[in-house]
Amino acid sequence: MDINNKLSKNLKLAFKAYETRSISLSEAADIAGISYKDFLDKMAVNNVKFDFSSIGKDVNYFVKKTK
Repeated sequence: MDINNKLSKNLKLAFKAYETRSISLSEAADIAGISYKDFLDKMAVNNVKFDFSSIGKDVNYFVKKTK
């Protein structure tokens, strides 16, 4: 499996999980294997809606990740 194909599959999984609001934006970026900024860019390119209510999830995820 080449790296671009894997990234594409992970990105699709991350978009789907984020859109169903089961994970935070930060966690979705980690699943996709790209930076937070790059994930936001990919969201814009792929017309994935940003959910402002997910910001609280991002804070909780970041705190857990840095412990």
